[in-house]
Amino acid sequence: MAMKIETPHNPSIPTGHGGEVREQKVDASEGRQPSGRSNLGDTVSITEAAASLSTLIETLAQVPVVDKARVDEVKAALAEGTFQIDTGRIAQRLLRLEKVL
Repeated sequence: MAMKIETPHNPSIPTGHGGEVREQKVDASEGRQPSGRSNLGDTVSITEAAASLSTLIETLAQVPVVDKARVDEVKAALAEGTFQIDTGRIAQRLLRLEKVL
């Protein structure tokens, strides 16, 4: 059974710096876990590296996956009939990909 974990807004939680660890005391209002054990007072620790990684993931999620300017450039070249296909470059990249796999 999946359990949703929500982070309560608490400005008093220290954020830590460098390799320090942040700790947050969790006061579960839900009562008991399916195992019958109480989850009141459990502690979750997150390293600063994990917090930085989370921030990085959020930032990257906002970056567009497609370079719109490049797409427009290719569309224009195709419409004008000036788009050049570099078969050597395609072959090199396919070979590089094959080596990685």
